[in-house]
Amino acid sequence: MSFLSSNFSWWQRTALRLKELDWLQILGLVAIPTISLLVGGMTYLITEKQGKATLESQSYEVMSSYYDQMRELVINGKLLDSPNDNVKSLTKTITLSAFRQLDGKRRGEILKSLYDMKLVGKCEPDFRTREVSNCRIDSVVSLTNARLDQLKFDENISLAGINLSDTWLLKADLKEIDLSKANLAFARLNDARMDGAELKGANLSTALLQKVSLKGAKLQNVDLRRADLEKAELQNTDLRRACLQGTNLKGANLYKADLTGAEYDSQTIFPDGFDKNSHGLNEVNVKTRSQSLKSSCS
Repeated sequence: MSFLSSNFSWWQRTALRLKELDWLQILGLVAIPTISLLVGGMTYLITEKQGKATLESQSYEVMSSYYDQMRELVINGKLLDSPNDNVKSLTKTITLSAFRQLDGKRRGEILKSLYDMKLVGKCEPDFRTREVSNCRIDSVVSLTNARLDQLKFDENISLAGINLSDTWLLKADLKEIDLSKANLAFARLNDARMDGAELKGANLSTALLQKVSLKGAKLQNVDLRRADLEKAELQNTDLRRACLQGTNLKGANLYKADLTGAEYDSQTIFPDGFDKNSHGLNEVNVKTRSQSLKSSCS
């Protein structure tokens, strides 16, 4: 009883004290934290907006400076007309520096400009046959080790014949992009999204393609020798006559993939339970294969 009485008395005293408080003080106690939250939220939004504006300004300055330097190299360095090694080296230096400072979208803008100027390889499309021809596979500007991670484009474009060998393309967004006959040897494409991409005749030998998404992509006659496609998404992918010698397909999803005529050897690793015999693949013994035998890996 004494415990209940003491608690009751405490509540009575507390109630009396609350009555004695000025209601304006009570409202103040409630309003101050609310106002603080509102002010804090507004400050965060303003700071975030200022941060984005600063980033936009920095990106603009980087791209403006880059294009100014490129214009100088085109006019005075004869970049588009037999440039010397010093001009090529300088072009590579400023290009890779710009890539490192920009986001994926702006990297895409610069890369498209280089491609249009035929500085990083290019094939001309034949709209009658829907094939590519007149390919210039050599690069005036080397992009070796270029950081093109999270690369993306505003629209589905053609980069047929582009040379992106030995570049970093982690998490790149290349959905529906035409990369026919592109050189992507040794490229790092882990976690890239390439659904529906056109890669007919492309070179992806020794490329890193772990967890890449190539759903519905066209990879006829593609060179995937020693490429790592562990856990890749290859549903409905066209891999007819692809070269799969030494390719790692461990854990890859090959549901409804077309592998007719694709070549593999003893070093090729397939997903557990994959039935090679039911997919029309050709096993190749490199040591004993006749030179006259037509091969997708030749």
